[in-house]
This record gives sequence, C-alpha cells and structure tokens, in this order.
Amino acid sequence: MSSGPVPAPLSAAALRANRLGVLGGSFDPPHLGHLHAARRAACRCPRCGG
Repeated sequence: MSSGPVPAPLSAAALRANRLGVLGGSFDPPHLGHLHAARRAACRCPRCGG
C-alpha cells in the first residue's frame, strides 16, 4: 500500500478557527431541547451569525 503526501500540521489558530461539535442520536422526533442547543451553538459561531 502506498501513501500520499503527509499534510502539514495546522497552527493553533487554525485549529481554534475550525472547531466542530458532533452530537450523537437520531433527533427523531426533534423537540425544543434540540432547537435550544442549535440556537446556542449558532450564537457562539461567528460564521453562523453569532
């Protein structure tokens, strides 16, 4: 098996700028708790209007 080029490490600033949260579960049926969590996350995300 051959491997491709190794990507350069990311700077600390780049890592902070690209944080991602992952929530488990099916969200089916969605409820007000899901909406509340989504709105709070959007308020904290500069790229999402926060």
